[in-house]
Amino acid sequence: MSYDGCDYNGWQRQKIGGKTVQGTLEKALTHMLKEPISVCSAGRTDAGVHALSQELHFWCHKDPKSINFVRALNGKITPDSLVIKQAWLAPHDFHALGSAIGKTYKYLVLNRSLPSALRRNHITHVQKPLNLDYLNQVSEKFLGTHDYSSFQTTGSEVKTTVKTISSSHWLRLSEDVLEYTITGDGFLKQMVRNIVGTQFYMTRKNEPPDFITKVLKAKDRQAAKDTAPAQGLYLYQVKYPKGVDKACLKI
Repeated sequence: MSYDGCDYNGWQRQKIGGKTVQGTLEKALTHMLKEPISVCSAGRTDAGVHALSQELHFWCHKDPKSINFVRALNGKITPDSLVIKQAWLAPHDFHALGSAIGKTYKYLVLNRSLPSALRRNHITHVQKPLNLDYLNQVSEKFLGTHDYSSFQTTGSEVKTTVKTISSSHWLRLSEDVLEYTITGDGFLKQMVRNIVGTQFYMTRKNEPPDFITKVLKAKDRQAAKDTAPAQGLYLYQVKYPKGVDKACLKI
């Protein structure tokens, strides 16, 4: 599925509060399948964060092949800022989060003197000129296996803070738009936003690329400085083993 994070107060359902992606989906599925449905995603996105390709799983008693599942579910979802793109019958041992072997996030930056009135909820404005070569020197420091304690926002329990990053780089999409892409075997809470925010901080303070090495060794959230705004972040892709893809039946 894909969704515009502007309409949701994050992924996770809340007893009290605004509309969430999980809550919206469970309400639509429960109504459509006539039974209580609980869904699990490949990752919990923050309020304002978008998804181009988010994955989820759920169990149900009704045979979903008996209906035009994707069309029917999209017809039950409101608002229309959330769209189910495809659906499969998965193996019994499939888990949207536990079966994932990698994720890719992208972060968009509008780098010019004035912000955009129309894109303000979908790209982060940075007024200070950003040097692409410098940013790529910095982003290379994240490659490999490291303890990312310094880039984890508190609030969720994890088995390990050690993650492996296989890709981390910046591209210039146009004269004033930059795109950061990062791929890893997993990510901690707000890890990507903290990584991007630290790079913004380093640009303002003229810190050398090796500043990242010091931050990683510190294992202290305060060492990583800033958190980048949510609106520039997109969950781009969730990767699963080829064996899982082959075992799924499209509906």
